[in-house]
Amino acid sequence: MASVPPSAKDLVSHPNAPRGGLFNLPGVTYWSEQIENNDQISTTLAQGTQTVVQFPSNLTNTDVLYREVVEFAISQTVTLGTGGALNKTSEYFPYSFLGPIQLSMQNQFNTFDVLNGIDAKIFELIRPQFSNTQASNYWETNPVTDPYSAQSNQQSASNYTSASSLIKFNLDIPMGIWFDKYFDLGPDGQLRGNLGPSRAFVTPQLMSGSNRIVTPRMTFNPFSSPTVDNSPYNITFGTGGSAVGTNIMGWQRKIVYQPRGDADTPILWGWQYSRESKQYSLSGRSTIDIPLPITGQLLMLYYRFFDPSSGSWGAVIPIANIKNLWLQYGSGLYKFQDTPLRAQRRFRRQHYNVDLPEGVLCHDMVVDEQGVSSNQNVLNTLDTSSCKIHLDFTGAQSSTAYVVIGVEALRFVLQQ
Repeated sequence: MASVPPSAKDLVSHPNAPRGGLFNLPGVTYWSEQIENNDQISTTLAQGTQTVVQFPSNLTNTDVLYREVVEFAISQTVTLGTGGALNKTSEYFPYSFLGPIQLSMQNQFNTFDVLNGIDAKIFELIRPQFSNTQASNYWETNPVTDPYSAQSNQQSASNYTSASSLIKFNLDIPMGIWFDKYFDLGPDGQLRGNLGPSRAFVTPQLMSGSNRIVTPRMTFNPFSSPTVDNSPYNITFGTGGSAVGTNIMGWQRKIVYQPRGDADTPILWGWQYSRESKQYSLSGRSTIDIPLPITGQLLMLYYRFFDPSSGSWGAVIPIANIKNLWLQYGSGLYKFQDTPLRAQRRFRRQHYNVDLPEGVLCHDMVVDEQGVSSNQNVLNTLDTSSCKIHLDFTGAQSSTAYVVIGVEALRFVLQQ
C-alpha cells in the first residue's frame, strides 16, 4: 500500500529541509497585498513653503516585505486673483508636487532616497513592477479600455492642469529587484562558492522584531516656487489669489505572511537594494567628469538635466544639448561611449520602445539582448574602481545648471 506523502506544512519543520527550500510552495507560502500603516493619512499643502509629512505610525513590523505602493490624491484649488497669472507648469508635473522622499531599512543607508517625485517615477518607469505588461501604459494614464463601456481610470490621467480639482498618481517603493539570472557575490565582488545563477528577488525584508522601526520621510513641495524644478507651478498671484490643497495618501504593502522557520523563509542575500538620486552642478562647464560615490553593484544610472536659469522660471536641458555621455571605469575603460542618439536607441530596445521624459537619459546594465534581467554585466565597484560619468555639451552651461544622477544599486550589508 502506497504511503501518504506528508503535507507541505509538515515539511516546514523537517530537519533536512534546506534554508529557503520550501519557500513559495503551495500550502506553505501565502502572498498578500494589504493595507499598510499610515494608509489614508491627510496632509495640508502650502502655497509657498515645503510641507513635511507627519507619519503617525511606523511601517508594519511583521511578515516579509517586498514592496510598498503609495497612492496620492491631491485636492487643489488654485485661484490666480485679479492681475494674477499661471506663468509655467513644471515639465515634472504632477510628480513635482513631491520633494525629497527617504526610506531607511537597515540603519546603514537609505534604500530609497530621491530628491523629487519625478525621480521616484523615473526609477519606476525604468524598473516597473510588471516588466512585461506595463510598456504601453508606464504612466498609468492611458490604459487599453472598452471603447463603448470604459471604466473610469482610478490611477491617474493625462489631462491634469492647475484647474483640476483632483490629481491622482502612484509611486512604488520596492524593497528589492527580481533577477531572471542572479549571481551571488561576496564582499570582495567574487562569486560565492559554486553557486550558479538562479531566479531571485534581492532582497526581501524581514519586518518582524522590535528593532524594525521603519518610518518613511516625505516632503511636499509648495504650489509655486521661483523655478519649476521645486514645485508644480510658477504662479504670480494677483489680488485675492491663493493656492490651497490637501493630499490623501494611500499605502499598500506586498508581503509574504510570516514564515514558520528557515525552510520556508525566502533566501536573504547579502545585498541591499537601493534607489538614490543626487544633484551635481554643471556651472559654466562644457565638459565635466563626475565620480560616482556609491559602493556596490551599479545596476542602472539615469541622468536628469535641468537649468533653473533657462527662461524665466527654469526648464529642462534638452538632450540635443548633450554631445557625449560616457560611463567610464578603471583606467580609461568604457562601459558606454554614447551620444544621446545611441543612449536613446539602446533604452528603447531594452524597454519596449519607450522614451524617458525630455532631459533624461539612461544607462541600464540589467536588461540584456535576450530581454533577461541579470547582475552579470553590471559595474561592481568592489572589484573595479574610478567609476565616473563624462559629459560633453554643445556649449558652456549656465551658473545654475545641474544634473541629477539616479543610481540603482546593490549594497553589500551584514545580515542582521
